[in-house]
Amino acid sequence: MKRHSYYSISPSPMLDITRNSSMVDFHKNFADGSRYQFENELNNICEDIQTQLRKLMEELEKCIFAIINAKQNIFLLKRQYEVEIWGLLIQVDEQSLILRDRVRGAIDTCNIKDDSLNWLLTIHKFQQTVAMIIKELVEKVAENVDKILEIKTRGINDIKIDKNVVIKMSQLRKSIFLPIISFGRNSNKF
Repeated sequence: MKRHSYYSISPSPMLDITRNSSMVDFHKNFADGSRYQFENELNNICEDIQTQLRKLMEELEKCIFAIINAKQNIFLLKRQYEVEIWGLLIQVDEQSLILRDRVRGAIDTCNIKDDSLNWLLTIHKFQQTVAMIIKELVEKVAENVDKILEIKTRGINDIKIDKNVVIKMSQLRKSIFLPIISFGRNSNKF
């Protein structure tokens, strides 16, 4: 599996697509057989996103349990949270946006009878799920963790993580560990 840094996942020159432009002539650009290269590239991006989401969840869970156990220096924990966990969250979000733009551009130019359309819709559904997970992590989990860490660094130690945060993390974990192909048209994710 080819690994990408989030800086190297830029639109392929054969697609003539940028983050701000979703138009791409799917058939024109893949007439030379490079379609399989494009599909492989999208698969690699999806796998990278999923791997990073798993790492993000593990790091976030470690942080939450460190807050609950109160055995780590709260200032070091807050710094780790802000640098590592938020860095991963931003990286996954950026990759998700790139994936969204590339897939939408390809879908927009597909014919209804195109063999690749179902595959592109599966990847699109995966990307939508990733976007939902990121939104939930930010709104339901990170907001609470931010507040707790800020209050604890100011000296108030008798404050606890909301139990709904742990429940939400468990629910999100189930979505992250699904195989990418499970987001296909026969899934009941949405």
